[in-house]
Amino acid sequence: MLPSLLGEDSALAYALNLVLRIFPTADLNNILDIAVESLIENYLEYSTCLWALIPSRDYIALRDRFLDDPEDIHVRQQTDWYYYAQTHAREYILEAQEKGVEFFDIVDYNAANYRIFDSWDNENGDGVIHTDSESFGATTVSVDVPLPENHKQSGAFCTDPENHNHIDEDRLIDASTGIMCERTFYFKDQGHESTASNDVIIRLVIRIVTDESFDSVYSDPAFPQFNYARISIPAINLYNTWKNYDICLVNPKIQEKFESARNKLGEAIESTYMPTEEFDAAVAEFEAVVFEVENGYAKKDGISEFLNNLLAKLLKIANEILLMIFG
Repeated sequence: MLPSLLGEDSALAYALNLVLRIFPTADLNNILDIAVESLIENYLEYSTCLWALIPSRDYIALRDRFLDDPEDIHVRQQTDWYYYAQTHAREYILEAQEKGVEFFDIVDYNAANYRIFDSWDNENGDGVIHTDSESFGATTVSVDVPLPENHKQSGAFCTDPENHNHIDEDRLIDASTGIMCERTFYFKDQGHESTASNDVIIRLVIRIVTDESFDSVYSDPAFPQFNYARISIPAINLYNTWKNYDICLVNPKIQEKFESARNKLGEAIESTYMPTEEFDAAVAEFEAVVFEVENGYAKKDGISEFLNNLLAKLLKIANEILLMIFG
């Protein structure tokens, strides 16, 4: 879990892992159990927002365990109401659509869950929420695992199954089984926490709420059903800072490189459909040129960065050895 949160190249993450692995398992589990029980009993069990995050399949057992006292009745009434709404959400949405309510859905997918349980990589999701829940029924296997070769879309909720394709090009997801497949947009590899840093998602939301003619995944080729992840807000800020920079002030040797990289990043930012790798490459190229403009020389990995990476690798190896020995 720690490397997934702090970074796979973080020496600190593996150092903390080593300490935890050396610590006696029984004592560590006892400490964690006491901390979790205290947190639940003194705060979490009274937070209806946090109860709403519990998967419906786990709710009844946890409710009977933590909301069984008479004084918990007011919390329990609210969580029971939410549980009922949660388990009937799909039929409620379909009923509301029949009455004229318009729904749209935006789904991040193909991001592994946080590594806090054994099945973290067995389900597709956005790092926090399972894809089936996000999409109200889309079909997936797990992260980076394609659908079987013989899998065909069902078309159960598609208005034109003969002509519409609801399976992405990597065959990672079949959107046709989602109850709003004609109005659900997917962003591959986008993590839950970075959603608001994807300007394309924000622009899509604005388009949905301001343009009445925009009513499906086929309304505008600029916003297709299947799209890509990007963390673009920092890149946009960087570009805006330098887009009007007088090229005459740049070292003549790198003027052409600066202008080319700036144009590439500008085009990447303007796009609403670009593979993540291409977008990241444009950002990295411009960041490197800006560093050179500011410092007069190209950026190289410093000795401290090299040592940190080396230390992280060594600690990772030590972790794997301890895991094999002690479990």
